[in-house]
Amino acid sequence: MEEVICPVFVLTCKRTLISMKNILTQVEVKRMMVSCDGTFKFDCGGGVLITLGVVIVIVSKNGSVRRLYNWLYVFTQTENRYAASKGAEWLVKIPALFFGMEDFKWPVHCIDHAWCFHNSLTQNAGARTVTCVVHVKESVKRKKLEGHRVAVLKDVQMNHECAITDEMISMMTELLVKDWDNRGLKKFAETFKREYGRTPFNRYYHCASLIPGAKPNQNPTEGTNNALKVLVRDLYQTMAGFLSSSMVQISNQCPGVSENDVSTRCNAAMWHTPYRSNVIRNALHCFVIVLTSSLKTRSDVAVGDTKKSAFPDANR
Repeated sequence: MEEVICPVFVLTCKRTLISMKNILTQVEVKRMMVSCDGTFKFDCGGGVLITLGVVIVIVSKNGSVRRLYNWLYVFTQTENRYAASKGAEWLVKIPALFFGMEDFKWPVHCIDHAWCFHNSLTQNAGARTVTCVVHVKESVKRKKLEGHRVAVLKDVQMNHECAITDEMISMMTELLVKDWDNRGLKKFAETFKREYGRTPFNRYYHCASLIPGAKPNQNPTEGTNNALKVLVRDLYQTMAGFLSSSMVQISNQCPGVSENDVSTRCNAAMWHTPYRSNVIRNALHCFVIVLTSSLKTRSDVAVGDTKKSAFPDANR
């Protein structure tokens, strides 16, 4: 096991666990896509909060919409494999450990270009990794393209829209790389091929997840992360302050967020309106459960009410 010199906390709450149980009971696992992403600015030490949630496509007579349910949070100092592995480990075993159900074996997960997330989530054997197409485009925008930026972005969008298999997008990427090389973008072409020219990170095409309607992007997760920063307000706190105060607000918010109402919820938070006014006041929902806390290889469990007391010590 690799040595970790920064703290790792895996967090959830009672309300979220009940939501997880209900969803796993009512929805087929084969229709779920796990979304994993990290967000910063919550503590003054440069820590990162990694969110692990599931995206489900809700179909109605008016069409379909993706809904995100955040189930676990991992707080650590950097996006590293050890921290992500702890989160994935708990995501797999929570249904069996808390509810006597089968382990959660999701079929596909969506991430950005992060090997630590890929290597951690694939401990769920057989799960398919897909890459967020928005992150691919943002990566392209940061490159020096000497006036070819618009054309290159159109090429990437063509890959996203037209490819339907891994083999097809590999073939299309090879042709694009040759074309970019001929335009004088040799360095960029080599970099793109190295980063997005092979599996799993070339799976940013529209139907890469193999789940109808589950697009390869993390828009619901990114929108939720932005909304939580507005909700918490007190950014760049000490780690103790973040865990004992802000984490209560984060873990107890509405666990189901639609891609259509993320911006609305964010605006509501800006006007001092919580997502659901009864959540924080209800003592039953004010538990933050620390599933794992670790500095190196120590693994502890703690449960405490962070509204009535300081952050609880782990039961060792």
